[in-house]
Amino acid sequence: MNKGLLLFHPAGIGDCVLDISNIYQLAYIISNDYKLYYVCNNNAKPIIKCTDIEKYAKVIYLDYPNKFSFSDIKKMSSIVSKIDMIIISAGMNLKKLSYFKMLLPRRIKLYGAIANLPLPRIKEIMPSTKSFSDIVGPLEKHRVITNYHLFEKINLLNNNFIIKGLNKEKLKKIPKNKMLMKLGFDYIIIHMGLVNNKSINKTLNMSTWTKLIKNIFKTFSMKIIIIGSKQELCNIKTVTRKLGNSEHILDFSGKTNLYESMHLILNSRFVIASDGAISHISASLGKDLICFFGPVNYMDVCPINTKGYIISKILECSPCYETENYYSCPFDRSCSNIDETHIIIDCIKEILAGDKLLNKNKFGYSFNVIPTADQLKSNLPHI
Repeated sequence: MNKGLLLFHPAGIGDCVLDISNIYQLAYIISNDYKLYYVCNNNAKPIIKCTDIEKYAKVIYLDYPNKFSFSDIKKMSSIVSKIDMIIISAGMNLKKLSYFKMLLPRRIKLYGAIANLPLPRIKEIMPSTKSFSDIVGPLEKHRVITNYHLFEKINLLNNNFIIKGLNKEKLKKIPKNKMLMKLGFDYIIIHMGLVNNKSINKTLNMSTWTKLIKNIFKTFSMKIIIIGSKQELCNIKTVTRKLGNSEHILDFSGKTNLYESMHLILNSRFVIASDGAISHISASLGKDLICFFGPVNYMDVCPINTKGYIISKILECSPCYETENYYSCPFDRSCSNIDETHIIIDCIKEILAGDKLLNKNKFGYSFNVIPTADQLKSNLPHI
């Protein structure tokens, strides 16, 4: 009888997109020895449905971490007897999850990865060594690499590093709103990520978004489509009111589900997004992309394997994600303000022209090329 291996990462939608590669890495090599399970958040279901993951793994969808439900307990209880090993992906709070170890059968081994987070946060989430059979990280590498290192360290993989994205053909087959099928023009997708106080901390401020969209509109002949969830409507409307009425700027925020937003991204010419799910989806679909990072360490969790730039302000206080400064910034959130929006316009021109992209620093900002699969692989010198 095959052993059971559970990859546990019920987090954000973007986290699930990055997990795709790690799941395929496991699935392709251990399918004959292990039955693979993957735990993610309910909101990530459209991501899973646009992959082939369910061919290789039993997927369990939880309400956690949005809420802790009785349904979650039932789902996890139903598979515990089939599990021999649990791997907690980089990005989770290992210390918090270690408290559940006492509820697990003693035969189950617990392994974890620590993401490349600020040191104060690492200290908060690092568990005692007694609760885990092994822990890898932080490694000062992308978390897809950190997870892979853990897989190798516990002898699950050897020389099997691959990067996989969303399945475009599966996405195309999903029913869509007829409105989205009639767009016969080139357009740029913009996702501001203005959901709530926590997410606003990770994106550009509203005045910067307003100025940037105006400059894009003046510079390029393509239309602009703004996407976002219903939770973003209030903040997006604050921006669009300042933009005024224009037939070249279409506000689809709150009007599309995740599948439809993915369809819009797939057929777009270019995507501009903040650190979050839409940037990861765009990269996974191979779209040209500019993504803004502020308090989060882009080297840990940036979009991967597409053409584009990660733009961030060079500040001594950054990254500060999930530290005291992140929740109560003493520097007036300066990482979310880009006065020189012309530098973003220059990046868009560079990408659209097909120029070779290079890492550079200008005007106090860093422009880092989104890492390809080969560049990520270079972080594994033994391969």
